[in-house]
Amino acid sequence: MAKNLNKLRVAWFSPLNLDNAKILNGSTAAYFTDQILPIIKEDLTLDLYSDQSGQYLGSKVKNYLSCFDEHRKDPYDVIFYQYEDSKAANFVRLHLGLIPGVTLFHDLLIKEEMPPPLTFSVWPEVVELFNKKTKELPNPYPQPDRGPFAYREVSLSPISLFSSQRLCSEARRLIQNGIGAHSNWSLPKMMPIALPASLSASLKSLNESDQKCNQSGNKVIAFVGSPAIEYRSHKILEAISNLNNISLHWLVDTSEKEEAQNLLNEYNFKNAKLVTDRSPLNWSEVVSKADIALHTLFSVYGTPGPYLPISFSHGVPTIVTNFAEGEYLPQDLVFKITPGDKEAVNLRETISQILLLPDSDLALIKNSLKTYAEENFNPEIIACELKRVFIESAPYLKEIWVRWNEMENSAESKILVRNYDHFDKEVIGPIFRELGWDPSVSLKGNLL
Repeated sequence: MAKNLNKLRVAWFSPLNLDNAKILNGSTAAYFTDQILPIIKEDLTLDLYSDQSGQYLGSKVKNYLSCFDEHRKDPYDVIFYQYEDSKAANFVRLHLGLIPGVTLFHDLLIKEEMPPPLTFSVWPEVVELFNKKTKELPNPYPQPDRGPFAYREVSLSPISLFSSQRLCSEARRLIQNGIGAHSNWSLPKMMPIALPASLSASLKSLNESDQKCNQSGNKVIAFVGSPAIEYRSHKILEAISNLNNISLHWLVDTSEKEEAQNLLNEYNFKNAKLVTDRSPLNWSEVVSKADIALHTLFSVYGTPGPYLPISFSHGVPTIVTNFAEGEYLPQDLVFKITPGDKEAVNLRETISQILLLPDSDLALIKNSLKTYAEENFNPEIIACELKRVFIESAPYLKEIWVRWNEMENSAESKILVRNYDHFDKEVIGPIFRELGWDPSVSLKGNLL
């Protein structure tokens, strides 16, 4: 098949929601791929790589272990990685150290333990060797604990994208030295790119939501989050336990249902509906019927993910914690709650305030949220932005790969020399002596 010279040849690494397979509910990378790839794939010559086997959008998914040889035979223009804090993305973490590329980070602080093959990764020396070209690569050794940040992954990515403005700012502050950091290339080495939210059914869902709420008499508060303390579920229940005519629709992971129910029992809150199988698709269904959306997260780990953009796209008045990701949102767009002793009181007052707003004010809020979503989370716009990054980074990646290949070839030569030295001394030498030949005779010169 002839190569299309007008299309970029891209290797796409990501956890995937394979055709006719169970959806990876917790994977932001799989969600991003579902939203963006159908839009962008016709503009690319695309190969999909994963540690899964099957098909995606009717195309066969290749095993990630084959990419290294594929790239050597016929180099890609761009290798694109999506990295997140999950076991499902461990293969991405492994491979991005083999061939540098464009990496989209959905997480920067990592709870998931490093895969065992990376325990002896000498990535700091690799970065220094790449940039300074003076230091010899040492033998692998157990790496010291460098904390939870993905220092290695960002340092080995010449172009790092972040689906969170906060994570992008943190990376710029924390990680100054990566491969190509001192290059004269004008392209930014770190930049944010938003998570998409499909807008196709938002207006219809919004109208249906208004009708259903008016018929039931109760106002619906939608909450997506774990029962764990950092999602502030205990503060939410404390806040709404004394409010009348309130229904809580709480989207949880199936594994969290029992813990969530125990928490509801503890606060004696009866008017709640637990919805299981937390996923962006299910959240879209839950929040489309809500009067208020809660995105309360008080932790440096994790982000609101795609759930916050989905709430905006449905035009639902949204309450966030004024911490981390919430601090970056416009003050006039969302309602912000400061975590602490008065958190539950402030949350109760804010919910009451929203529910008492006249229809005209609610309409303004809903329109502002939908406009913000159209400008920032439209999949078409994000796909166009990602394609632009691919086009602009392709020449830069070629420069990176030339230097990377130099390092690889140098390391391979040194390994060969070391192995042949061992072969000469431990294998050839004893045989020569046994035959009465001069053991100083070596095959190394001929072999190399």
